[in-house]
Amino acid sequence: MDRARYVEEYAAHLLQNHRDRQCDAAFHAQSVQGRAASLAGESLSTLSQSLLLIRSDGLDQAKHRVPRVLQKTKALENVIRPALHIQMCWMHGYDVCFHVADPDMRKDTVVHVETLARGLSRIYDKLQSLPRHMVLILDNTSSNNKNQLMLKFWLKLQMLKVLETAYVAFPIKGHAVVRTSNATFDTAAELTSIYDDFMKKAEFESGTLFRGAEKLDEAADWLSWMEEVPLKLALITGPKAPHGFRAMNRKHVKPADWEAAKSVVATGDDSSPHPDDLMLVVHQYMSDPLPFQIRWLFSAAEVSALRRTLRRQPCGLHPRRSISRKDREEIERQADLAYQRAAINKNALDFLSGWIKQTLRREPRPPEYSFLRHGYDQHEAEEAFVRNPHRAGPPRMVRVLQVGQAAPAQEDDPDAGLDNEPCVIQPEAAARGGL
Repeated sequence: MDRARYVEEYAAHLLQNHRDRQCDAAFHAQSVQGRAASLAGESLSTLSQSLLLIRSDGLDQAKHRVPRVLQKTKALENVIRPALHIQMCWMHGYDVCFHVADPDMRKDTVVHVETLARGLSRIYDKLQSLPRHMVLILDNTSSNNKNQLMLKFWLKLQMLKVLETAYVAFPIKGHAVVRTSNATFDTAAELTSIYDDFMKKAEFESGTLFRGAEKLDEAADWLSWMEEVPLKLALITGPKAPHGFRAMNRKHVKPADWEAAKSVVATGDDSSPHPDDLMLVVHQYMSDPLPFQIRWLFSAAEVSALRRTLRRQPCGLHPRRSISRKDREEIERQADLAYQRAAINKNALDFLSGWIKQTLRREPRPPEYSFLRHGYDQHEAEEAFVRNPHRAGPPRMVRVLQVGQAAPAQEDDPDAGLDNEPCVIQPEAAARGGL
C-alpha cells in the first residue's frame, strides 16, 4: 500500500516538474518576443504584454576554491583555500552575467538583489525602457531566495511603478552546471576571466545586450531599502508552502482568479476596493493557471502615501562577513608555507595574503541604479520621483501574510535572507570540498 502511494506521489512530482518546464518555456518565448519588438523600434513600456524572464542561481562553491589545481598534492592539504561565490543572472533576450564575489562577501538576499539591480540597470541604460512585467525563477531555498526580503524588493518596485506586475516563482528542483570542472586559476580575477571568456563564446538569444562576467566586490545596503515596505510576510516557506507569488494591482486580477481563490481563503480586508489596491496573488505551483489565495496588502491610498516616502535609490554598503584574527593569521601562515614548498605560485600567494589583509583593489558598486528611474507610466513615475524625499518612512505593520495550505505551525525565520554568520574557512584536509 505504501509502495503504491509513493509511486503515485513520485509520478505527480514528475508531472508537476513537466508542467513547470512548460510554463518556463512559455515565459521564455514571451520574453524573447518582447526583445524582438524592441529591436524593431518599439518601446517596451508601451507594450502592454512586454515581459522579462529572469533566471538566477548560485553555482557549486567546491569548484571555486582559490587556488584551484587539477592534481591533488600533499602540500595542499593544510592550505586554507577560500571558496569564491558565483551568482548567475540571466535576463532572457537582454543580459546574462556571472558575478564573482570574494569569500567574505555575504551570500544572502541583499547581494542577490545587487546582481539583479545591476542587470536591470544595464538593460535600462541601453534601451531607456524596461518590460512592464517581470517573472523571476529561483531555486526554492530560503537563505537568499524564498523569503520576505526578496518579495518585498519586487513589491516595492511595483509600488514605485518601475514595473506593472511581478511574478516570483519557485519551480520543482532543477540543477546548475559548473563551467570550471577542468579549469585552473590562482586569483579571483583569473576565475572572472574564465567565465567572461566562456560567456563571450557561448550562444544566447539574438539581441542579447550584454554577456560576460564581472567581479562583485560591493553591494548597496538594499536591506534598509527593502525594509521601508511596512509589511511582514510569514509562512512562505516549508514543504507545503506555495511556489508562486504575483504582485499586482487589483485591476489586473481576473474574475476567474477571484473565483478560484474564494473557494480556499478569504481575500482579505477589501471593504472599500479600489482598482489600484496592491494585491499578492498566490499560486500553489509555478505553472498553476489559477491562484488558490489572494491577499490584500495595501489600499490605493496607502500606496500613494507610501510612494512619497519610499527612497528610489539605496544608500551605503552591505557589510562583509567578519573573519577572526586567528583565522586570518592561520590563512596567511599556511599560504606562506605552501609557497615555500612550491605548492602554490606567487599569484596565488599574493591573492590570499592580499585578501586576508584587505589590501586587494575592490571594484566599487554603481553610484546609481538607473533602472529605478524607470516608470511604465512615465507621467506618474516622474511625479513620484520629484516628490520623493530620500528618507525612510516611519515603520508600521500593515498586514501579516500567512500563506500555504496546511502550512507549518511555526513562522519563518525572521533572519531568512540574511547571512549573519562569520566567515569560517577550513583547511583542505578538513573541508574535503573537492579540487
